[in-house]
Amino acid sequence: MPDDTLMTKKKSVPFILLQFASCIFVTFLLSTFILLNLIPAAPQLLLDANKFSNECPAYGCIFSPKENQTVTLSSSTQFPTTSCQLGCLFTRQGPSHAVNQDRSFLIRPFLTQQQAKSTHKDESFLVAILDGHGVLGHEVAEFARTELPRIVADKLNARQCCQSDDWIQQQLKDAFAELQKYVPVHSGQRGGCTASVTLRIGEKLYFANAGDSRTILVHGKLNATVVYHTRFDKPHLPDERARIEGRGGKIHTPPQNSAMSRVIVFSKVANETIGLAMSRSVGDLEWKKIGVTAEPIVDVVPIESIDRQFLVAASDGLWDLRRMEFLARRFTNDLYEPGRDTTFAEKLPLFVDRIAPRKGYRDDISVVVVPL
Repeated sequence: MPDDTLMTKKKSVPFILLQFASCIFVTFLLSTFILLNLIPAAPQLLLDANKFSNECPAYGCIFSPKENQTVTLSSSTQFPTTSCQLGCLFTRQGPSHAVNQDRSFLIRPFLTQQQAKSTHKDESFLVAILDGHGVLGHEVAEFARTELPRIVADKLNARQCCQSDDWIQQQLKDAFAELQKYVPVHSGQRGGCTASVTLRIGEKLYFANAGDSRTILVHGKLNATVVYHTRFDKPHLPDERARIEGRGGKIHTPPQNSAMSRVIVFSKVANETIGLAMSRSVGDLEWKKIGVTAEPIVDVVPIESIDRQFLVAASDGLWDLRRMEFLARRFTNDLYEPGRDTTFAEKLPLFVDRIAPRKGYRDDISVVVVPL
């Protein structure tokens, strides 16, 4: 009769080896998981604006950040990867959102057909923040990101660009109108987006804004000064209220905080009453019937002959947290203090995380900084 104890001992050797190998494999998987979660999902990305010129549309290359990624745009890869020579873009998804509804882009240079043929290209760019809202706001924002640059270029190329400030301002308004006209119905019935757009042609800036994103122009010499800013298009503002109520719309304004005003609509698509936090937007088809418009407010601002000028365009997630004067000073220091330009792209996401901790702030945040 065989010894069962001896047989068990003989069989235990390969069994122990199998257990040991399994432990090593599990340890490897856990280590890999931990490392992958410690590494940023999308690292900093340096892009040479000249490198992609043959692969882009005639008007220029569209640069946009991916989730938790800082894109730094340079005219040469000789610049440090953290430099903000031509522009920096960053976006971060809010923890309460299933998707990041913010979109942004920078095209530099942004060329008309006449500029592209010229040997003397004026300094030019097109930059935008597009903050989606509603169930499908991210789809509207993505539609605007891909289509708006082409539409603006087509408008500017329709005639000899660019005859006058009034003409350029009208082309931007017409571009927003065309964008609104072709918003996909399925997306536009369930969402919309802001659009804060800046076009530079030569030594002038053309600001076109619809919604509650914001763009500021900063002079960074001595005490940083905000010399221009777009407004937040809110329903309680007198001109907005008059237009909306004139079309039969209803506005709810909390007596203690008028900035929280809403345009009220009973949505047939969602089968519920919904309040829209802005008076101008792209998409939001059910609100267009009662005076919420996609027409932007367009201003022109000459660029002064001074150093240290830059734009900051951001979704309301940033402006809700800090006053624009504070942000102007902070970005001036980080951009222009000796040795700091090389770390600006590193500091931007860290700064956003500090003022808006992921556990305590729910909104998406997108920022574009463009030195002039």
